Amino acid sequence: MIYKSTTERITGKQLSKLFYLREKLGQKAKKEPKFKFYSLYGHVSRQDVLEEAWKRCKRKGGSPGVDGLTFKVIESSSVDLANFLQEIKQSLVEKTYKPMPVKRVYIPKPNGKLRPLGDSMY
Repeated sequence: MIYKSTTERITGKQLSKLFYLREKLGQKAKKEPKFKFYSLYGHVSRQDVLEEAWKRCKRKGGSPGVDGLTFKVIESSSVDLANFLQEIKQSLVEKTYKPMPVKRVYIPKPNGKLRPLGDSMY
């Protein structure tokens, strides 16, 4: 059997395209620490990346985003998952997606310093 990576050889599993993308980006970052990744936006808007993100977030019991939508609400809506992800992809590709503002607050740490925390404003 021909393996594409060390991890695949060790686990013996067929790995996703997303894994290979992450592996390539990681290798590039290690090889050239000062390299600027200008084209990451294009990778984030790929359909396979969005699908994998959905699967991972759902599997790990992810919380709703700043829009308040839960997995249950999205899955019970009249829009199927493929169309939902397509709408996200379209808003990313067309650069019409506007994230909601995040209020920066600071919480005290035991050592007396402050830890920044982003608080969604909606």
